[in-house]
Amino acid sequence: MTLTVRLKPELEAKLAALCKRRRVTKSEVVESLIREYVAREPVASSYQVAARLGIVGIGRGPRRALGRNAKLLARSLVNAKHRR
Repeated sequence: MTLTVRLKPELEAKLAALCKRRRVTKSEVVESLIREYVAREPVASSYQVAARLGIVGIGRGPRRALGRNAKLLARSLVNAKHRR
């Protein structure tokens, strides 16, 4: 896969100098960094995502009609998270 990344000139110069010192290509550096970044992100199951959003439970309290309103509740919780 080809990926294009726009860097500011000063950052590009620092990257080029680093690559030259370490005798690696820019692609090797970027691929390594992306691999590390992706590895740090845990893969969550559907249950874990729902639990994190607070929509997993046995139907107590104001969310009693969770089965009927699950889509609306999920949307409102996600929207509230993004407003923070």
